[in-house]
Amino acid sequence: MRQQREPSPSESLFWPVLWAVALHVLMFAMLFVSFAFAPDLPPARPIVQATLYQLKSQSQATTQTNQKIAGETKKTTAPIYETEQLEQKKAEQEKLAVAAKAAEQKKAEEARKADAAKKADAAKKSDAEKKAAEQKKLAAIAKKKAADEAAKKKVAEDAMPKTPRRKRQQTPRRKPPKRRRKKP
Repeated sequence: MRQQREPSPSESLFWPVLWAVALHVLMFAMLFVSFAFAPDLPPARPIVQATLYQLKSQSQATTQTNQKIAGETKKTTAPIYETEQLEQKKAEQEKLAVAAKAAEQKKAEEARKADAAKKADAAKKSDAEKKAAEQKKLAAIAKKKAADEAAKKKVAEDAMPKTPRRKRQQTPRRKPPKRRRKKP
């Protein structure tokens, strides 16, 4: 018996892929081919034709009714609606004006508070500077007094006769007695 060889996956797909590519190329080429032998068709014309007629009513209304035509009611309600809209707009504008005034007053109050705070800070700074200046003056006066006193002491020491100072006699230190350790 002869063994038949099984085709590999690439060999089994060769012909179907070749056919698919050929068909795609053919379809793409057909896009650019002009059909010169196409039949000429007559121009299109409408199938249905309609004519409009305006009919006049044979019976005219001779009596008045309380019913109003739709357009009439719109005309009568329009001025009322417009006045209501104008009133609403005026009310909204007044509200906006009141809100704007309130905002301006708040800004003015905040500005006043900020000015007052700045003035207070400036006053505090000037007070602190005055205190620092006074302390510097007092320190300078204290230094002068200390220098004057030191000069007076020096003059007083120079005027006094110098006597030799006695040296302290040093006493010998005693050594602490040795302690004996107890044996356990």
